[in-house]
Amino acid sequence: MRLKLSYGNSYFEFENGDGTRYMVHITPCEHGGHYVIEGNVKNNSLWIWFEGETKEDCEIRHLAGNDNEYTRRAVLQVMWFWWNERSDIHGLN
Repeated sequence: MRLKLSYGNSYFEFENGDGTRYMVHITPCEHGGHYVIEGNVKNNSLWIWFEGETKEDCEIRHLAGNDNEYTRRAVLQVMWFWWNERSDIHGLN
């Protein structure tokens, strides 16, 4: 058996202030970027996130499921939080 280990997955449950509760699972994509799996009671969606040197260089793309402005905004909020946390840990900020 061949097993490839990479840096860990992340899971967040949060409310972004509009009363909606989000559950987001972030996992590395083998070919670059990170899959962002968003799920709540009514909606589910899949996104891919590409990190950049700065917040403005980061990119997110919708792949499947519910794509609306509120979900996109919430996914961006949690990804910027995650990006900042990782950047602080690795000394990029």
